[in-house]
Amino acid sequence: MMPLNENNNLNTHVVSPYQIFMLYIRSPKTIKEYSIKFDKFFNFLINTLGETDFKTDGTETKYLLLYTKAKNNINWFNSILYKYIQFQKNRVKRKVKWCNFCQLF
Repeated sequence: MMPLNENNNLNTHVVSPYQIFMLYIRSPKTIKEYSIKFDKFFNFLINTLGETDFKTDGTETKYLLLYTKAKNNINWFNSILYKYIQFQKNRVKRKVKWCNFCQLF
């Protein structure tokens, strides 16, 4: 649990987005698959879009940073989601074209 406010005397804690994510998924296989997908998304943010804020080692830190940035700037979040979806669509199109090309020979 992460502290709500360092100056708060009540010792109140908030559950991080990563902990909420892990709480609702019960299957270890599903957790592993979603973790791989989120890692690919974070790699896209770092390598393609140059979002250097996500170059941290902690998974929970990456989730919290994404949540915070998305909450503060919904347009940024919509933009990166759109770019990621377009990136994946283009990747699939290239793969399909290559498979069609291979079938010709």
